[in-house]
Amino acid sequence: MLLTGCGRSQPPIGGLGVIPQKTNERPPNRDATRSTLLYVSDPGARKVFMYSYPQLQLKGTITGISTPRGLCVDPATQNVWVVTSYPQDQIIEFKPGGTHPIRDLKLGGGPYIYGCALSPKTGDLAVTSHNQGSDPGGLYVFKNARGKPKYYGAPGPTMYYPYFVAYDSSGNAFIDGNGGQYTVQVAELAAGARKLQIVTPQGLSGDFPGGVQDNDTNLAIGDEKSAVIYRIADGEVKGKTALEDACHVWQFFIDGDRVYRAECLQAPREGVDL
Repeated sequence: MLLTGCGRSQPPIGGLGVIPQKTNERPPNRDATRSTLLYVSDPGARKVFMYSYPQLQLKGTITGISTPRGLCVDPATQNVWVVTSYPQDQIIEFKPGGTHPIRDLKLGGGPYIYGCALSPKTGDLAVTSHNQGSDPGGLYVFKNARGKPKYYGAPGPTMYYPYFVAYDSSGNAFIDGNGGQYTVQVAELAAGARKLQIVTPQGLSGDFPGGVQDNDTNLAIGDEKSAVIYRIADGEVKGKTALEDACHVWQFFIDGDRVYRAECLQAPREGVDL
């Protein structure tokens, strides 16, 4: 998941990402232990870091990926997917704790992909896309995480430039994106549906799209610019959490009553903090 960047007047082109992943067997990377791992992508450093969870000790690093962005986990295999959009739009799969790619799915040039999620019901892999020109962007869905994707355009002009996506347990996909005039819109691709539909909840007053996470009974949507996470249920905002000292909220990870985010450090303490 993507979390935060700091100290910029405008949202950074890439954001940090964080996602948990529980390994089921001893991973191939000898530095990664047999436990739950927390993955953090850093597009600036062109690396994905693996931390033990909840100890938050660095256990391994994936290198050689240009501008890694969104992260997602296959609930069936626990494999981790990394989104990268430069120099080629592709999603790269890794085994739990592994540092060498298993395979990748390519989209060709131009879409500028960002976030990803896998359906716990069907195994489909969804990837958000900004696209270019007059195209408002949308959602690419790889059936069973294989082959060529099907494209679902964002319902513009209400929404454009989708950023993040999450599936619920029923196989419905939710994305957030720009709504113009610094607003956030939410759209749903219901299971079996042919197009995205706007489902922006009442009371959502975000400025810029942040991470999206399904938590069984509710949907969490981040406001990247204002460093706030909204809790949504029954079509309306039920509450919100402000993240203190956060400059930008990209992808985040909610575990019970705790929220984890990555912090982009500047000189003289450059790097990533959790």
